[in-house]
Amino acid sequence: MKIMIEKNEIAEIVDILKDKSLTISTAESLTGGLLSAKFVEVDGVSSVFFGGMVTYSDEMKILLGVKRETIENHFAVSKETSSEMAKAVMEMMKSDIGISTTGIAGKNTDISKKPVGNVFVSVYFRNEVVTREYNFSGNREEIKRKTVESALALLKKTIEGEKKNG
Repeated sequence: MKIMIEKNEIAEIVDILKDKSLTISTAESLTGGLLSAKFVEVDGVSSVFFGGMVTYSDEMKILLGVKRETIENHFAVSKETSSEMAKAVMEMMKSDIGISTTGIAGKNTDISKKPVGNVFVSVYFRNEVVTREYNFSGNREEIKRKTVESALALLKKTIEGEKKNG
């Protein structure tokens, strides 16, 4: 199954970011840069997209800024790790928004024994983090696609809420 995320959906999010003069950065684990790749398909995105980091290993998550204790106590696939990833990438890249993805898209070999398809997405914005947990079914590519779609939907909902309030 080919990953199908409409370019105009992402362009709409980019337009909202531009209208609000907001910038964004990504920290991705299971999506491996797919979320960032979707952003850079949009013409003119460089004014709002600062960059992304693929933090696939625990050590890369720690280098990003996730506390070692968080991973030891809650594992890499957790609400706590996802939240810290989003905040850390926002701070590192000096953007207004940080968005993160972490989860299990294939055979789980870590000690957490969480099921394939267990995913966390976080958006850090205005000193608040919104994290959602998902349990997707499908193969590796489908889980990654669903994660990116969910991340974009959560981001849009977060910034649209800001748009209505701001």
